[in-house]
Amino acid sequence: MPSTYSPKVFAHRGSNTLAPENSKPAFDLSLIEGADGFETDIQFSKDNTPPLFHDGDMSRIGMPEKSLNHFSWEELELLDISLLSNEFHRFCGLMSLNDFIQNYYQKTKLLLELKEIKNDGPKEVENKIQQFLSQLYTNNVNPLSVMISSFEFELLEKVNNYTSNSFLIANIKEAKYSNDISTLKENLPFIKGVCIQNDLVDQKVIQVAKSLDLITLTYTCNKESEILPALESNIDIIISDVPGDCKRIIDKALNNL
Repeated sequence: MPSTYSPKVFAHRGSNTLAPENSKPAFDLSLIEGADGFETDIQFSKDNTPPLFHDGDMSRIGMPEKSLNHFSWEELELLDISLLSNEFHRFCGLMSLNDFIQNYYQKTKLLLELKEIKNDGPKEVENKIQQFLSQLYTNNVNPLSVMISSFEFELLEKVNNYTSNSFLIANIKEAKYSNDISTLKENLPFIKGVCIQNDLVDQKVIQVAKSLDLITLTYTCNKESEILPALESNIDIIISDVPGDCKRIIDKALNNL
């Protein structure tokens, strides 16, 4: 790796081993830990407000038969997500995308992952994407300064149809995509990066991506055995549940070169 190489570390849903994932306490702790950016998850309420939440259902907070789209944002504002932490926390509220941007857009880099939109027709999906993008416009977000990612490539296409200068990232968890980045880029010519599951990362894959002028990211690297291969590949951004520990492992590895 180049002598000047130093990857950025993004906090995966915040410092989520210390506080409930995707919560303000988790993101605030990430800043203290020195994270270079935040990764978070975007879903939609029944009235199309985009909150920050990862899971497709609400099992981990005691409502296995429910998902966010069963509730209005007014109802979701009362939701306690403290159970998403292994540590005890008092009431911890759900964050909206609007709150997230207002709190952190000026402080650090942001990576917004659009989760799968289930059981909606084409028009409903279009409305949700428009509402998502309106949150960025309302907050005067530069489309190139916030990365938008998804495993659902059709959602990336819809975003691109509305705003062709967005910084779109294709999330990859299957070898058929990581082993053929060139074809992926041909099929999705608008993408500006790839975010690859950590066990699919190797030097060849990253070299191909970089030859196509794609920014490279990997998720989720928490242990030395996951972080070091990412470093050896010269990856640009490492996403971690433990950003402070991740940065210390990286610093130690790079100082030993």
